[in-house]
Amino acid sequence: MPLEKKFAAYQLLRELDAVTSSIMNQVVYGRMGDLSWKETQALHRDIFEKWMSFAATLDSPDLYGPRPQGSRDRDSDEVQSG
Repeated sequence: MPLEKKFAAYQLLRELDAVTSSIMNQVVYGRMGDLSWKETQALHRDIFEKWMSFAATLDSPDLYGPRPQGSRDRDSDEVQSG
């Protein structure tokens, strides 16, 4: 992944983490339902959508590594046997 994309991913995830922590704090201290709760929810939704839009541009990693030619997809085997 190019350095620019790594940095963008880092920044977006940092923002998402910060707003998620804020929501968790509000839940723990019972501060749900007031104006700041609604603002934090809207902010979380906005940042999450930005992250998801960015994540959709990333290449999906091959979690199993390269497969030898002629081998079957392991996910397909699980679905068929499941």
